[in-house]
Amino acid sequence: MYQSLESLGICTIDGGGEGSVSDLAKLYRSLGKRAFALCDKQTDDKKQLIGSQVDCLLMHDENGFEDLVLKNTTQAAMERFAQRIIWPPHILAKKPLPTLQEALWEYFGAKKADWGIADFLAQCTEDEIPTWLREACKYLKTLCDPPATPVLVPLPPPPLPPNAGTAAGWS
Repeated sequence: MYQSLESLGICTIDGGGEGSVSDLAKLYRSLGKRAFALCDKQTDDKKQLIGSQVDCLLMHDENGFEDLVLKNTTQAAMERFAQRIIWPPHILAKKPLPTLQEALWEYFGAKKADWGIADFLAQCTEDEIPTWLREACKYLKTLCDPPATPVLVPLPPPPLPPNAGTAAGWS
């Protein structure tokens, strides 16, 4: 049901914030590439600007990807992940300790370059992955990997008319 973005021919590029997403999309479209944007909640003006430069805009309603994941996963997934990781000392040193959701939000922020949130999602069951993310993945798959069209099997040639094997069909 799901495929990696790479297997769909999608190259991911960090837009570096909403200010450059539309510029990057415009650049890639000028090179003949399709451009998709998956982004956090934007103002109406930025949403319109980005939408005008991409083939597909998928925008969730949270102010950050960490918020999308943590507000839309299960407590069990967060607890399981918390038991598997080595917590950075700066989080453990906080007094009082933050809630699990707050601690994970900070952990994901500190581990952006180390794939922290990707590791979290990898340990989730399908139902623990936010619905928005699952639906976005399915939609991108339909855009990039449409169902195969039926293969038409060629029919055998019609039978030769009588005397077709002789010159000009005459005997």
